[in-house]
Amino acid sequence: GINAEYGGKSLCRSESFSLLLSFFFPILLKIMFSKEKKLSSWLLMLAFFSLFSFHTVLGAFIIGDEKWSDSQGTVFLKYIQNTVTQEKVRILLFGGKLESVELLNTQGKLQNIILGHHSNVSLVLQNYAWRGALLVPWANRIAGGTYTWNGKKLQLPINDIEGYHNALHGLIWKHNLVVIREEFGENSGTLVLGHSWNSTDEPGYPFDLDVEIHYTLNDQGLWVKLIATNKMDQGSLPFYHGMHPYFACDSAKSFVILDPCMSWERLEVDSQLIPTGKTTPFNLFNGSAPIGFDSKTGYPVFYDAEFRGLGSLPDCPRVKTTLILVQKDDTSTPVVLEQDEQFRFVHVYTGSLESSGEDALTVEPMSAEANAYNNYVDLHILDPGQVWKGEFGIYIKRT
Repeated sequence: GINAEYGGKSLCRSESFSLLLSFFFPILLKIMFSKEKKLSSWLLMLAFFSLFSFHTVLGAFIIGDEKWSDSQGTVFLKYIQNTVTQEKVRILLFGGKLESVELLNTQGKLQNIILGHHSNVSLVLQNYAWRGALLVPWANRIAGGTYTWNGKKLQLPINDIEGYHNALHGLIWKHNLVVIREEFGENSGTLVLGHSWNSTDEPGYPFDLDVEIHYTLNDQGLWVKLIATNKMDQGSLPFYHGMHPYFACDSAKSFVILDPCMSWERLEVDSQLIPTGKTTPFNLFNGSAPIGFDSKTGYPVFYDAEFRGLGSLPDCPRVKTTLILVQKDDTSTPVVLEQDEQFRFVHVYTGSLESSGEDALTVEPMSAEANAYNNYVDLHILDPGQVWKGEFGIYIKRT
């Protein structure tokens, strides 16, 4: 990709083009009114060709800024946009939350497939229902918020919903992330955000951890890659992560199809929603039926469940969960959540309509099992200087 800089500022494609035009325009005027007509014609053609070439090299993708303000304050967003298709992804700097993903659907129309915060600053700051949240340095629940590391018992903040005494979904949600760099060109646009913890920032997580989150929009869709680095000189640290996207749809009519490349099991949980270590085979999410409607509750059939894929890496290197998002008017869009080899878990939640009054289907990629700080199932243990990388994508299946 190309980063254009002027006076130390990183410029997006449209800004760079405008800057170049401001330099070229006076020259073009002089050429047009030159008495040397033959020479001026050649120079004019050369100038336009140079200007066009610069515009083409910068490519179709741009990165820009937005902000929302109300009585509660101001939050800032970055967007990545394909200027040819008008497809667009918006990311909140507060927590790196995914606000919207607008892609061309199977009818060739732009469709936002993500339920966001409706430009409401209060919802963002209170981390409402974890909408679009990045889950770092753990995803899902840590039982009682406690774990033991290097012989020391540690206590994380208890922030689970009423009735549950757990540490939920990590720490990054409450931080403003730093823009590390922007990359854009003909084929993609990438926004890189970052955050660092040191050993004194959080008593329950006394480690030096750096994370970079790469949000990339390309012709296929959105890709999110996270790079985590243990910055300590000595001592290991625990880490895993996920994301909490809400896919906008009529969830009772919609389908979740777990990757048929592998068999699946549902994790059994206790009264605090912590995995017990027991599992049961699961094959209901196979495309034969939608989530369904529960006539007793008047809401979609309720799931708040974690699933593990059992396919081997050589046979099933990537996990592809297909969501058939059906709307109130019965139109449908096939969306794929694709996870690389680091992510073998998927969590499905269908309670959005009941809890918030807005319907959506939540399907969360996870790189380890819930409570992994205690059960160690797929937990990433990073030694000093060690780097972990993982990626997942969200796109509309057009063929």
